[in-house]
Amino acid sequence: MPPLLLAALAAVEPVALLGLVPALLLGLFGPRAWDRLLAKRGKEHWDMYEGLGADYLEALQGMPALRAAGAVGRTRERLEERSAALHRATVAKLRVSLVDTGLTDLAIQGGTVAAALLACWSAVTGSTTPTGTYPVLLLASECFRPVRDLSREWHAGYLGVSAADGLAALSTAEPQVPDTGTARAHWPDPPQVRFEQVEFSYDGAEAPALREVTFTAEAGRTTAIVGPSGAGKSTLLALLLRHRDPQQGRITVDGHDVAAYALDSLRQGIAIVSQETYLFHGTLAENLRLAAPDADDELLAETTRLCGVDGALNRVLTVTPS
Repeated sequence: MPPLLLAALAAVEPVALLGLVPALLLGLFGPRAWDRLLAKRGKEHWDMYEGLGADYLEALQGMPALRAAGAVGRTRERLEERSAALHRATVAKLRVSLVDTGLTDLAIQGGTVAAALLACWSAVTGSTTPTGTYPVLLLASECFRPVRDLSREWHAGYLGVSAADGLAALSTAEPQVPDTGTARAHWPDPPQVRFEQVEFSYDGAEAPALREVTFTAEAGRTTAIVGPSGAGKSTLLALLLRHRDPQQGRITVDGHDVAAYALDSLRQGIAIVSQETYLFHGTLAENLRLAAPDADDELLAETTRLCGVDGALNRVLTVTPS
């Protein structure tokens, strides 16, 4: 649109282009000189915002533990420091953003005024008729309308630019384990689970979490694995679900290596009741349907019966994390 309007202005009052063309170039390309700095400040702001949100959530969920350890005051001070850092990052980002906006507004307003002054000067000197000044003012204002709209949409879209890197990293991230299996984890009868000489070490750990672990959980029986915190009990479950793969050894379910099963099928076929869980406010049925939206009342009733909470489907849960 601006090139067409400039062509129309050239036919009405060519001298007005001396004010419009430089202003258009400044409005379009001037703010781009600040893009790199704005992107840097935006990333710093987003990282602090994300970190502070995670800290607040962790503090709220772990409030009973913080009270028991007498660490509420220290946690409050840390959150206040992070909040102050977020405020400084927000202000730093706004400074750069306002320079960007200021350049655009300067170009739009300054270009319009310059075109109007040049048109009036031409009318006073007799280069053009006074009636020719009106189309110059009208076309000059319309010439900057697309620039103004572009600037507004760019700023609206920039709200999500800071999070784009994280979204891109999430969408392109390589999974911890390759999903190469094809077998379906459908076991008509309880399967046997076997660990054979399994070893696993976390990155950067001084000692392996598991070393030559071998045991068999027989089908239809209860197998208890006990040990102190950090002994590797949770790691065993993580390997069973293939959140990670062992560096040595193999894990079999129903006689087949867990790597032979499709990941989604394997994980749907194994249920884990963690010691750290969270129930959302609402009825028990609503909580259960988070995992099985299509479950009917009969299935939910059978589930609660097996868990020993018969008749609690419609009970509203008000849960304090513990």
